Amino acid sequence: GQADPVERLVRAGAGGLAFGAGEPAEAGSERLGRDQVVADGEVGKDRVALEDDAPVLRYALPQYEVDLEFTPIDFVQVNAELNQRMIPHALALLDLQPEDRVLELFAGLGNFTLPMARAGARVIAVEGDDGLVERGRANANRQGLDAEYHVADLFQPQQGAPWLQSGFNKVLLDPPRAGAEQI
Repeated sequence: GQADPVERLVRAGAGGLAFGAGEPAEAGSERLGRDQVVADGEVGKDRVALEDDAPVLRYALPQYEVDLEFTPIDFVQVNAELNQRMIPHALALLDLQPEDRVLELFAGLGNFTLPMARAGARVIAVEGDDGLVERGRANANRQGLDAEYHVADLFQPQQGAPWLQSGFNKVLLDPPRAGAEQI
């Protein structure tokens, strides 16, 4: 049958995802269910709940000399080929210049944030998920990139938000599949 997103993520080792220190994601992993994977053990033994002490995964965007660390429950662009076309297209449309300040809404881990920052723009990244913001900020800091991350429910009014007052001249809106009609 059709693999769910967690199964595809766990089985995506050949696509460059890695557990911890470079182990392929596929190595020792079997499909168990949405909330568990088996790592370095047999099915039914040594289960690791995705919410607790999840292994760190990463994917690279070599064209931008950045990589993003994430956990198995984080949203990531699973179609690497499409992602490799989507990012340069968005950056070309933005025509980024070193003086640009870009507001990115629904920034996630930084799939667009980090390449924009690598291109020299100052990025104000806003995302509703605390964990994604924490990991996005860590990804930017680890690579010395100029990206400011904020947590906000973008489906609610944000008129007084400090990040909205910081000034920007370009916007990248990367909404969830449900859309962003309220924005």
